[in-house]
Amino acid sequence: AIPATIKGAIVSDVVTGSNSDDAGLQRGDVILDLNGQKVRQPSRWMLNGGNARVTWSAEYTPGNATVEVRNTEQSPLATMLRLHKGVGGGIAWILLTDSFALAMLALGITGLLLWARGRSARQMVFSAVSAAVLVVLVVAGMAVA
Repeated sequence: AIPATIKGAIVSDVVTGSNSDDAGLQRGDVILDLNGQKVRQPSRWMLNGGNARVTWSAEYTPGNATVEVRNTEQSPLATMLRLHKGVGGGIAWILLTDSFALAMLALGITGLLLWARGRSARQMVFSAVSAAVLVVLVVAGMAVA
């Protein structure tokens, strides 16, 4: 592929005995201009798909006779990470993970409400500020170390 900073077209094939071959062009050369006119790389079509474990991508450049297809099989850890992010799991997985997220949010809110029962406003503010200061100190300590 051509770096984004270079504007041109890649020579994908050279026919033996052709004018291009006689001129010394080789596969992989980049043509920047032709007869004083800038040459642009044609647009590309890219398709991606798969699931959390196996992914594929296909790339096609108009005018080429071939399509480049890549298959990638993820490691078990990468598969779990992709599922955690909601990638490739399908609608059922997304609904399940969203349900868990809402349940954890509700659990946190009810936990705070139960913790607040029987405490004065002063005690709650003191506890919250103390916890925040402790978290800041721990994070700052880890950043400095």
